[in-house]
Amino acid sequence: MEVKYILGNKTLQKEIRDDNLGFLLTDGIGGYLALGSAPTSRYQGWFTRINGKLWKIMDNLDVAGENSAVTGLTYHFNFAQRSRGSISEKYLLPEGFSALSYEASKAVVLELILDIRQSYDLPVWGRQYQVSRIQGGLIIKYHYQNDEIYLAVRADAKDFLTSGTWFARYYPQDKMRASPPDECYVYRAAHIECSKLVMAVGSSPQAAIKIAEEVWRQSMKLKSKSRADAMALEFKLASEEIQWANLAAKKSLAGLAVCDQQESIFTTAEKIVGSKMLSSKCSVYAGLPWFFQIWSRDEAISLEALSRLNWPLAETILNRHLANLGEDGRQVNQFGAGGTNADAAAWLFKRVFDWLGEELLDKASIKRIAGDLEKCLAGLLKYKTRDDLALADAQETWMDSLPRSGAPIELQAQRLLMYKLAWRLTNNKFYDDLKRELEMTVRAEFWDGKILADGLADWTIRPNVFLAAYLYPKLLSKEEWAQCFDNILPKLWLSWGGLATIDQTDSRFINSHTGENSASYHNGDSWFYLNNLAALVLHRTDQKRFQKYIDQIIAASTRDILWQGAIGQHSEVSSASKLESSGCFAQAWSAAMYIELIEEVYAGE
Repeated sequence: MEVKYILGNKTLQKEIRDDNLGFLLTDGIGGYLALGSAPTSRYQGWFTRINGKLWKIMDNLDVAGENSAVTGLTYHFNFAQRSRGSISEKYLLPEGFSALSYEASKAVVLELILDIRQSYDLPVWGRQYQVSRIQGGLIIKYHYQNDEIYLAVRADAKDFLTSGTWFARYYPQDKMRASPPDECYVYRAAHIECSKLVMAVGSSPQAAIKIAEEVWRQSMKLKSKSRADAMALEFKLASEEIQWANLAAKKSLAGLAVCDQQESIFTTAEKIVGSKMLSSKCSVYAGLPWFFQIWSRDEAISLEALSRLNWPLAETILNRHLANLGEDGRQVNQFGAGGTNADAAAWLFKRVFDWLGEELLDKASIKRIAGDLEKCLAGLLKYKTRDDLALADAQETWMDSLPRSGAPIELQAQRLLMYKLAWRLTNNKFYDDLKRELEMTVRAEFWDGKILADGLADWTIRPNVFLAAYLYPKLLSKEEWAQCFDNILPKLWLSWGGLATIDQTDSRFINSHTGENSASYHNGDSWFYLNNLAALVLHRTDQKRFQKYIDQIIAASTRDILWQGAIGQHSEVSSASKLESSGCFAQAWSAAMYIELIEEVYAGE
């Protein structure tokens, strides 16, 4: 398959031996379109957000009578193009609309396959579709229990033939991921002979038709607007593939930003490419297609890269996080769903610490943040501290498939960072004293002169020491960090250019990704965000000494973005055994840490 990237008059292309490649587009208000050569997962198709819930609308647009094999994919950053048989197809999700625009290079007979339901819901019985002809298109009413959704279809059609047949769709990727059900019934609504088609969703027939007509009229303007947005991303790096991957990572992260549906297309579109216009209801999905929630840890880790794309948006997210800190010093685990975790609040203050050096915060904001930090530390000292050490309950760290209760190493680094920031902002020696005491305790209990323990009395070799070095590099000297990395890298290093999440000689190590079963997640799988962070730490520690690791991690992550999975997106994880795109197709913190890594390593170019 030929994969191509086009931005203005610049092009990057490569022949890839992988029939499972696809693309993912977003609309800025929470919806997405994910398609491959053929449907392989129930999470593929067109999804849109309705009243705060993510709904699947379309399973696929099948082309009747054509060879369905995709022979080429082209990513234009805001729209995608694919070649199959004798036709070329263009897909666009216009920013700010619950709509999809499709164009073919010639008139084709499209089979409109629908699967209207909430993303996680899998109803078998009781779903009803009513397909009606209207001038220039169709209006489709969907009814299930108390839900009614209307889909308007506008096309330059020579003919509309309603079908109304159900059939079973098999999803091999879901089968491979052990994510049941891997077979679902979908609805063939109509055959439409056309070269251009727009679909739009509304709460009434009139609302859906209005959106479809608006997108139809503005289709050329919307596409040129998309190109203009993409052109705002500038080329800066000398390495061709890396510069394209960095641009794609920026677009991916911006595309995971979700804003209130009431905003206009222009506000939404301008916001994600750097305008000062934004909504207080903006947030960042953790990942697509199935982590379409706002996870506090993922969002906080992504904030540094996001601040480089759109500072007002990052500041808005910062304020929301600060407003949700609990009395115990913890942050909610998932906004809108409750629960807490052990580290999201500290990640937020890590971002504040970095921004102070960049002079992004005004005096009033700094004063308010200092008060929030003191309240946070008071809660942590009261409820989550013992013998100087920061504590976590079971499954509260980022390795949430594992217990890791007690005193994980990265939490100690986070607490040290928070003490240092509090000392800096308040000039209260109390925090400096706490910092010094914790430094001595961690060095005495966690550092044996060769490696850092993963937790108190837990000497399992895991890559969390890179998190500690990133968060609080003063814990060890540069030479001590280098010695530590020299000792753990042979245990964690994967030949393709990543890090396993546990010592490969440990009996708990699992070589291959186990899909929806979490067994491999933190006992083998390689996480791209952590790989990128580790390469950044190695670069800061001793670039010359660790150059081969840095280069191989960058090469692996670049390949994942450009030539694997959903093109232009940085996926969540890979198996330890080989480099592959697994987990979510597009993960916010993977893209964010790639941006940080590349823009520091190549800062001089």
